[in-house]
Amino acid sequence: MRNLIKFILFLILFINCSKVSYGCDLDLNNLKNLNLNNENSINFIDMFGADITIHPLEEYCEEKSLYGSLIKYTRLDDKLIRITIERGNFDDVNLMSYSFKKYSKVSIYENLRVSPEVNLKNWRGTFYWDAGNELIKYIQSDIPGGKIEVLEIDNLNHIKTIEIYEEEIGKWLDSQK
Repeated sequence: MRNLIKFILFLILFINCSKVSYGCDLDLNNLKNLNLNNENSINFIDMFGADITIHPLEEYCEEKSLYGSLIKYTRLDDKLIRITIERGNFDDVNLMSYSFKKYSKVSIYENLRVSPEVNLKNWRGTFYWDAGNELIKYIQSDIPGGKIEVLEIDNLNHIKTIEIYEEEIGKWLDSQK
């Protein structure tokens, strides 16, 4: 009996610790638990019909290494189709580390096909991969005055909706030339 109690306590501790280890539970399938309309949010409908909500990431994520980032929820037809995290002008690769730790089974260096001697702060590019029902896209790019890291998490259950949405954006961008 005593061993059973120890085992149950161990399981509770293990589950709680493993849940906190990532610090962020960004679930594309569970919009009900999110309070998307509060005093710190920016809400608008973009010109392509998406309902966009932007928040400071720390409201939904306990991962202190990502504080200072913005999280954007994109909804179409009352479905959460994309979560985007943007982290600009920080002298680190914390979003990259988080992305690969949370959503990939392979190391950063193996995914990016670079040697461990490469300074990841200087790496620039885009990397895509599937993670279950999610398409993950990590971007690190130069911007005026620094760099930006972007993590996009697309819901593969709504990929057709995402493709139509992005096609509309592409048509508009092409018309601006």
